[in-house]
Amino acid sequence: MLLYMIYNNIKELSSHIEKFENPPYIYISIGSKYNEEFIYMTDKERKWTNAMEQILPQFYREKDIIGEPLIICVDRFSPDELAKNKAKIAELDANIIIYNSDATIQSLEEFISYMTTYLSNRNYPIENIIIANYVRYVSPNHTENFFEENIPKVIYKGLNESYRTRFYQWYGYQPNTYNLLYNYDQYQYMIGYGKILSILDGIYGHESLSYSNLYMIKESGKNAIYLEMFLKNSMDIGSPYEISLYDYFTNGQI
Repeated sequence: MLLYMIYNNIKELSSHIEKFENPPYIYISIGSKYNEEFIYMTDKERKWTNAMEQILPQFYREKDIIGEPLIICVDRFSPDELAKNKAKIAELDANIIIYNSDATIQSLEEFISYMTTYLSNRNYPIENIIIANYVRYVSPNHTENFFEENIPKVIYKGLNESYRTRFYQWYGYQPNTYNLLYNYDQYQYMIGYGKILSILDGIYGHESLSYSNLYMIKESGKNAIYLEMFLKNSMDIGSPYEISLYDYFTNGQI
């Protein structure tokens, strides 16, 4: 039975979440919402939006889940955005909670603090949770740049040490990595990322790297020193499996 609930403050939200005793999976997306069918990274470059995969990645749609997973979409929604997202969410075969927060650093700290307590009190299995941050902008102004830089830090700091390993950050509006998340705990300093982007651009042009076209890296013969690190810490939200890109290579070899 499809269900979506909308909550506007942490008290309302927590009263509903507490009803979930042992959800099989927990997926929390921060900054994910459907706006338009296409996004523009430049004036001429248009891509299909991946907003619905941000809200519910493909690997959760493919899972044979017994029980009701806890799925929370956290963002600030205008009335028009709320109506549009309710309609799009209705197309998904999932139960999704919309937390319509005021999108401040303080409200996010409050939310992360609550979820950390919720998870810790239940000794929730680390491998069954993902927290993903999608707060990124095409051309950020000063305020937006502040949020881009600080929201990942707030989330990471607010989680206890165990659950930090399950925090993922979106690469953002970069053509080759548009559909990818990276493990913030392991890859937050993004060592060699500039070199990787140069390699990907040479192989894919403006096409997005995905689990289905990894063979193009093999065929290119590229094996940069930082490539393995990048692939091991990157995950495709359009993939049917919740595994790293590196795991898609035969025997883990690139």
